[in-house]
Amino acid sequence: MTKPAWAVEDLSVSFGSQVVLNHVSVSGFPNEIVALVGQNGAGKSTLVKALSGVLPRNAYSGEIWVDGIKRKFSSTAEAASAGVTLVPQELAIVPHLSVASNVFLGREPTRFGIVNDEEMEISSEQILSQFGIKINPKQPAGELGIPQQQIVEIARALSQDASVLILDEPTAPLTVTEAMLLFDCLKQLAEKGLSIIYITHRLDELRNLAKRVVVLRDGKVELDSYMDDIESGEIVTSMIGRSLESLPRQSPNYNSDESVLELTNWSALPQVSRGPGVASINMEVKRGEILGIYGAIGAGRTELLRSIVGAYEGFVSGELRLQGKKNIFSSPAEALAYGVVYISEDRKTLGIQPSMNVQENITLSKLDDYVGFGGLLDRTKEERSTEESIKNLGIVARPKQPMTTLSGGNQQKSLLARALLVKPKILLLDEPTQGVDVAAKLEIVRALVELALNGIAIVMVSSEAEELMSANRIIVMRGGKFVAERKPEFSSVDELVLIATGADTIL
Repeated sequence: MTKPAWAVEDLSVSFGSQVVLNHVSVSGFPNEIVALVGQNGAGKSTLVKALSGVLPRNAYSGEIWVDGIKRKFSSTAEAASAGVTLVPQELAIVPHLSVASNVFLGREPTRFGIVNDEEMEISSEQILSQFGIKINPKQPAGELGIPQQQIVEIARALSQDASVLILDEPTAPLTVTEAMLLFDCLKQLAEKGLSIIYITHRLDELRNLAKRVVVLRDGKVELDSYMDDIESGEIVTSMIGRSLESLPRQSPNYNSDESVLELTNWSALPQVSRGPGVASINMEVKRGEILGIYGAIGAGRTELLRSIVGAYEGFVSGELRLQGKKNIFSSPAEALAYGVVYISEDRKTLGIQPSMNVQENITLSKLDDYVGFGGLLDRTKEERSTEESIKNLGIVARPKQPMTTLSGGNQQKSLLARALLVKPKILLLDEPTQGVDVAAKLEIVRALVELALNGIAIVMVSSEAEELMSANRIIVMRGGKFVAERKPEFSSVDELVLIATGADTIL
C-alpha cells in the first residue's frame, strides 16, 4: 500500500487557554488533492502552519510525518528542504523587487556568482504562463493588484521541488475563470505525484478539484470523506453543525427614485500604459439599491471604486454627482466626510488596525463623538457604542478583544460597523466576503440587504457571481468598460461568467 506523503497524528495546539487543535489525526497521499475546510477559527491554518514549520516545534504536541519520516520542523526553510511548501493566505510579496525576483526569492539562479536575471525571468514567465494571465516578470511586484500578487505567491511555490504543496485560500481574490485555470495546474501537479492540501471557503470548488475533503470544526476532525461518497449539504452541516439557508435575494423594487451617486463619462486611467483602468462609463446608484459589479482580474472593478473616493493613483476625469450636486473627492477621508464610505478588498493592510482592539477599530471613524470633558475620550460612552454595533451586526467579539484574534468574517463586520457610524449615504464595498467562511458570508450579505432596505445605497464588487444575485442590478465589467447589465431574476451565474470572460461573443 502507498505510504502517506504527509500525516499528523494526535496533533494539539493551544494559545493560552484557547484550544485551537484538539488531538487531530489526518493524512494525505501522493497524486491526491485534499480539501481542508471549516469555518474561520476551526483550526485549518494552524494545522498547516504546524505541518509547514511556521509554528515552532515546541508550540504543539503530537507527531508530524513526511514521506514516512517523523519530523519536527523549526522553520519553513527546514520544512521546504523536506519537500513541504506553504502558500499562505497573507501575502508575502517584496514590493520593490521584480516579479521574477519574488518567484525565486532566496533561490536566485546565478552565473559566476552573479544573479542570472535572464534565466530567472524566462523561468518565471514559463511558470506564470500556466495561469493564463499575462504578468511581466520584470515588473515590480508592488505594482500588481492583490489577485496578481497571489498568483506570484503560488508561482513561487511551484518553482520549488515540493512533494507536499499547501495552499491557504489561493482563489480568494480570483474569479471563477481564473480559479479554473489554477485548478488545471494543480491537477497536473497532482498527476505528477504531488500531494496537495487545499484550504478553501468556496465549497463550489471542491468537486472541480479535490479527491477527498476533511472538515474541521472547533479544532477537531468532523468529517474525512472521499468527494464521491458525500453530498455538498453534508459538508456544510459538518462545518457549522446545522443546515445552511440560501443567500438572500434583495427585492428588485427598492421603492426609490432618489439618485445618490451618479457618474457621467467617468474614466480612471493608469499613469503608465500598463495596468487596469476605467474608460468612459456611466453609472447611477439610487437610495436603497444594491448594485453588484462583476468582472475578471484587471476588468477595472477596484479601480472604479478607488477613483470615486480619490484613492486612485492615476488620471481621473468625468463628472461625479452626489445627491444631484457636482463633487470630486481628493481622498477617502474627504469622501467619508460626505457620507461616501469605501471598504477595500485588502482588509489586513487597508482595513483593520492590527495594533488596536475591536472597540478602537470600530470607533476610529467617529472619535469626535466620544470626546468628553477636558478633551479626553469618554471610554464608557465609546464602549457602549461598540457594544451596540457588535449586537446589531452579530459580531462575535468583545470590545477590548485584540482585532487580530477575530475571524475574517468578524473583522469584515467590524469594518462595516465602523462605516455605519458615519451614517453613510453610500457604501462602496470591494470583495466584502473575501476570505470568510460560508456562514459568515451569509451573515454579511444579509446585513447588506438589511442596510439597503433601510435606505443606504450600496455598490458591491465581488468575484463570486452567486452572491451578487442578492443585488438589485448587476453590471459586468470587461477591459475597463461596462459591457452588460442584468437583473438577477433574469440572469444566472453561468451567464455572468460568460460575459465577464468574453466567451459570450464567440458562442
